[in-house]
Amino acid sequence: MTLIHEPEEGDRRDELTQLLNREGGIRAPAETIGASPGRPCGVLIIDIDHFLPVNERYGHAVGDVALREPAR
Repeated sequence: MTLIHEPEEGDRRDELTQLLNREGGIRAPAETIGASPGRPCGVLIIDIDHFLPVNERYGHAVGDVALREPAR
């Protein structure tokens, strides 16, 4: 028998930013729409361009801050 792991709420969030990850981003809109049919719902997706050079030039600690701040 194979057990299927149902994601916990923590599995739906990025460890560093606490924003929804891919799993959460797929499930949360569907759950929100299902819980409040007929009410407006929006999704915001942000892409940070040219992020790799930040990590390469200043290191991962600074890169982590560069990810956390927009998330905050």
